[in-house]
Amino acid sequence: MKFLLLLLLGLLSHTVQAGRIAISFDDSPTEDSHYLQGEQRTEQLIQALKQAGVEQAIFFANTVRVDEAGERRLRALAESGHLIANHSHSHQSAGKLSVDEYMVEVETAHQVLSKLPGFAPFHRFPYLNRGEDASKIVQLNHRLGEMGYKDGYVTVDNYDFYISHLFDKAVAAKQPVDMEKLEALYVETLWQAIQFYDGLALEYLGRSPNHVLLLHENDAAALFVEALIDKIRAEGWEIIPAMQAYNDPMADWFDPQGSHGQGRVAAIAHQKGASQERIRHSMESTTRLDQAFAKTLKESQSLP
Repeated sequence: MKFLLLLLLGLLSHTVQAGRIAISFDDSPTEDSHYLQGEQRTEQLIQALKQAGVEQAIFFANTVRVDEAGERRLRALAESGHLIANHSHSHQSAGKLSVDEYMVEVETAHQVLSKLPGFAPFHRFPYLNRGEDASKIVQLNHRLGEMGYKDGYVTVDNYDFYISHLFDKAVAAKQPVDMEKLEALYVETLWQAIQFYDGLALEYLGRSPNHVLLLHENDAAALFVEALIDKIRAEGWEIIPAMQAYNDPMADWFDPQGSHGQGRVAAIAHQKGASQERIRHSMESTTRLDQAFAKTLKESQSLP
């Protein structure tokens, strides 16, 4: 009887164990879409995060779009308590530029972003591509460190950008979308990704780390991030500030020979023997998302 009670208590403690995750956005300030103007989107994101009680997300910016309006948008995010970080100047892959060319991208962005309120010295590679070989990866890591930058890695990768792309494409084509179904697709796809990468971490790290969720500053996020956060919390997870997430021990991990096209959990799992297929969630697929998105389209009626 005592053994059964201890077993039950152990199971209960395991089920109520809460995960922790920070929210990050790439590609700020994104230009106008067919649904939202850029400034509308920024304001909607600010309000959604405020309503959801997220005190500190982190926005990785490309300065090629930081004109007067773009700077105003980044300042508004910072004044709302969020961090602004470096995503390079024009979002070119480090795998297609020389070390010096890529560092010009970083330095150009730094000159703009470092003057803004809320600036945090984190850098995230576009496409999560750190370079095409170990030599370049080592050199870029060293050069970024000399500038005082830390790695703005993610742990939960996904194709949220493609969901938003499909929505924008439907709006442009005047195809009516069932917004409740689209919200459900967005929330469930991202929640599945969180569960997948947390499971990968438990298997290959032996623990659930402070996660960093990859999102993009797009219409889908502006529309549905509050519902996503509600879902994460309803599942017992805690939303934590970005700075807290980057204090996790995995922040010190570096392997120039490892897999660098995805998030950090995936890279560590691959280093420990997981195949490329094992480290990618099944919904990171344009084909599967095309099929899922098609179910959100209405036969008639106007867009909301």
